[in-house]
Amino acid sequence: MYKLRELERKDLKKINLWRNDEEIIALLGAPYRFINQEVDEKWYEGYMQSRSNAIRCAIVTEECDDIIGFVSLCDINYINRSATFHIMIGNEGQGKGAGTFAVQAMCEHAFKSYGLHRIELDVLFENKRAQHVYEKCGFVQEGVRRQAVFKNGKFSDMLIYSLLNKTTININGGQDSKFLLAQIHSSVQKEYAMRVCDSAFARSVLGREDYFSLFQKIDLLADFCVAYTHDVVGYVALYANDIQGRTAYITLIAVRRESQKAGVGSSLISWCERTAVQKGMKSLRLEVAKDNVAARRFYERHGFCYEPEQKKDSLYMRKSLEGSNLRKCFN
Repeated sequence: MYKLRELERKDLKKINLWRNDEEIIALLGAPYRFINQEVDEKWYEGYMQSRSNAIRCAIVTEECDDIIGFVSLCDINYINRSATFHIMIGNEGQGKGAGTFAVQAMCEHAFKSYGLHRIELDVLFENKRAQHVYEKCGFVQEGVRRQAVFKNGKFSDMLIYSLLNKTTININGGQDSKFLLAQIHSSVQKEYAMRVCDSAFARSVLGREDYFSLFQKIDLLADFCVAYTHDVVGYVALYANDIQGRTAYITLIAVRRESQKAGVGSSLISWCERTAVQKGMKSLRLEVAKDNVAARRFYERHGFCYEPEQKKDSLYMRKSLEGSNLRKCFN
């Protein structure tokens, strides 16, 4: 019986042997090249620094933790809810069902735990065994990249396969709507979220004279979380880097109008609280327009209190995170 676990540094020795095995590489889209151990060490370090956009798991048996292959989801896109699939099986794991298990287990993890909708992959035209496994697991061939790779002294086609999550998600609004949260790091995805949610603001954020500098600051310094179903339905930008004052600041929060009664805002606030506590913050602060009565009541319901300081058209509100159950969890 097989299982997956996250890739570890101890697995690199075997992975490096597989990458230098001409027979294994001959059936993959990647070219054969000599790869030393240091290259794979840097590859692993790169993965550890970008775990939000990739999942890499070792395939092991229930009885032994030694790696017999590894499987990856890369280029995870939380807006399009898609990812690219890769797999490599060592000689000791081939022909024993390890590949089929890994494909099914990783796809199930992607759909159930990450809320992804589409998984795609490329497979060499000559690799009939892999094509059989993918088709058995539900992948559908949807295209051909003609003579896309130079392998074994000739140009070969790459077949494009994809698998869609058939689970239905309610996207019609209301209390029963389902959505997912994800922290994102891509500048393009952040800009997209801000654009599709801009109508939630009485005064357009995109239309502000300082929008370009505002976005640059958010992109560089803020933690950015989106709520999404088939598309982005809300987002929040949070500064949690005040080391001295230990106050986190919600600079922007928006929920599309059609999703404003589905609990999206509450979930984004909860995410801010968890993130702030994890980063050692003691309170959460925001600014709200005086005439935005609905927003003020929303924040009041979530434990925010008014501060003495105020501006001509806006008020400051703060929520203490001291004594929070969340703080107990992370201490």
